[in-house]
Amino acid sequence: MVCFVSCNNKPSQKEIKEQITKLKSTPIAIPLDKMVFFGSQMDSISYFQQTKHLKLVMYYDSSSCTSCALKKVPSWDKTLERIKTYSNKIKAYFIFAPSDSKLKLFYIALKNRTYSTPIFVDTMGCFEYRNPNILSTPILHSFLLDDQNNVILVGDPTKNPRIEEMFWRIVKEKLGEPKDSVGR
Repeated sequence: MVCFVSCNNKPSQKEIKEQITKLKSTPIAIPLDKMVFFGSQMDSISYFQQTKHLKLVMYYDSSSCTSCALKKVPSWDKTLERIKTYSNKIKAYFIFAPSDSKLKLFYIALKNRTYSTPIFVDTMGCFEYRNPNILSTPILHSFLLDDQNNVILVGDPTKNPRIEEMFWRIVKEKLGEPKDSVGR
């Protein structure tokens, strides 16, 4: 199931469904060891451990305004806080792949802000190379992976209430109630 808003010059619903089917056809590789990491030492230890967990991936390719996308990272804070209640059973991966010509400006923008989540910078294009099923349609660059890196949901839960509802339903089905589920 996928919800999206149609706009001019955007893929049709049929094209979106075909792209999602293609995206779901193979597990997603996340080659963190090939990316530049921005985060705390504790984040580094947590993210580079090879444990089984759900993964929320937000990918910004070179066609995106990566500096603009960095400004949107704080809009994820509420979702990231709720994710933390699952005690590292779900992790968020913000992966940016700025073009070579924009890399220096991207690093300046990155260093001038602090973020509540680690940021991964794919300077070699290895994420896209290892995942040829990821297409250039930006609305398909946010997805939830299961513990085997299979895509189980496509869409940005911060932009679409139906995706958010499906996201938390899937998380609850896979992981149960969070430790501090009182009042939810």
